[in-house]
Amino acid sequence: MARTDDLLPEHIRMTAMEWRILINNEVVDEADRIAFEEWRKADPRHADAYDRAVTLWSAYGTLKKREMNPKLFRGRFRYWLRSWLPAPLFEGSSPRARLAGAAGALAVLGIATFSAMQLFGTAPAIEEPAPVLTAYKTETGELRDVTLTDRSSITLGPGSEIQVAMTSEERRVELIRGAAVFNVSSNPDRPFYVEAQDFSVRVLGTVFDVRNNGGIVRLSVSEGLVEASHPIIINDELSTMVSRKQLGEGQSITASASRGLSRVTDFDSGAFASWRDSRLKYEDAPLSELVADANRYSKIPITLEGSLERDASLKATFSYDAGNTDKMLSALPALFPVEIDRSSGAEIIIRNAAD
Repeated sequence: MARTDDLLPEHIRMTAMEWRILINNEVVDEADRIAFEEWRKADPRHADAYDRAVTLWSAYGTLKKREMNPKLFRGRFRYWLRSWLPAPLFEGSSPRARLAGAAGALAVLGIATFSAMQLFGTAPAIEEPAPVLTAYKTETGELRDVTLTDRSSITLGPGSEIQVAMTSEERRVELIRGAAVFNVSSNPDRPFYVEAQDFSVRVLGTVFDVRNNGGIVRLSVSEGLVEASHPIIINDELSTMVSRKQLGEGQSITASASRGLSRVTDFDSGAFASWRDSRLKYEDAPLSELVADANRYSKIPITLEGSLERDASLKATFSYDAGNTDKMLSALPALFPVEIDRSSGAEIIIRNAAD
């Protein structure tokens, strides 16, 4: 039986990858997004090809970039291209021109590689099989249990998404959004990494919870020992230097692009990953994190207006039933100087209070 990949024409697969490059590197405007949606809906094969491009993306997470500042190279494919292509392709040109230049350079690279193989009669050595790549996601209010090929298990929270890359040397998971509890099978010779934004966790065997919401990444350890790392913030920018901290059982830490790693704190073991029981608990958490979590359960989108999304000073200690976001929203004006606007019916807007 023919593989599904073989049924997709080359031009469709290449176009899908080009769109993924543009979108991942955040160089698309509204017109580009409209054009992308029109292309994706024009043919069922387009959507399939794009999903495959997204899954393939996680392969580049296996590159040895542990000491690099992820902000220097927006997007895994962009990072990989920079190791092969001249810098002018990425500097001082339009997104379309950069993409065309990169595609052309890759074509030349492919021709040169093929010519060398023909001339010398040898192919580049392959050290190991390609990594096993898998993507998982959940819908609003959905929980999902995932078992990896190494028998590690992941409980994925509502509205969450991960990409997994497995090799013989290491195991990598990118938490793109949402929350996940990891129960990692111990293998000292094959470390396990979890990445979320610029935050990274290295573990040999343990149970821990990672939440990636509203620009805040929160790590809580239930068992074992992990190492958390994040670029150091200098002059409000991510530097190339990395801060590392070890956490053990009952300890927690947060990270953000504006403040880097927080201090390590202790937490109540009874509160570990309480979202699995539809109970959301927060201690000194910013409003943006509360709203990002609520959006993973609410059927109506909740939006923070203007400066509220960036205001890290608005914090609260709070808990509520994840199935009752209305109750949480009703309580917000008592916790923060905000008002709730439900007038549109299509979305809920949280604004600065008039007084």
